[in-house]
Amino acid sequence: MTTIKAYLWLIILVAGLAVIGTIYAKGRLDAKHAAELASLQADIKRLTAQNAQLEAIQRQDQLQAMQDAEDKERLNALIDSQEALLADPHDGCLTADDVDRVRSVFSATPAASPKAGHTGGHKGGVQSPRSSAR
Repeated sequence: MTTIKAYLWLIILVAGLAVIGTIYAKGRLDAKHAAELASLQADIKRLTAQNAQLEAIQRQDQLQAMQDAEDKERLNALIDSQEALLADPHDGCLTADDVDRVRSVFSATPAASPKAGHTGGHKGGVQSPRSSAR
């Protein structure tokens, strides 16, 4: 009977160790899953915030693109109107009004009125036939 008792204790001990090992393994697995879940939730929060930032940037880009398209249309219309107002290109020098119109095309601001006494000629003294007739 002592041999049977020893085997019985041995079986109980092995069964107990198996239960403890199973509990330990399940605890480790649960801890691993909890850490992985926390990591994934942090990734979801970070990616959600990043996605919101990217969407905001995309909206700003779309608004800027619309504004740029409007500016391009306005500037193209301004260039067309200024080109139509320019004197004959084969005329030689430009008049003061034409010079102001050309400047306004490149500066994208309305041309200022000519200064008093401005003859429209070049600094070198060469003037167009129109400005010398004034």
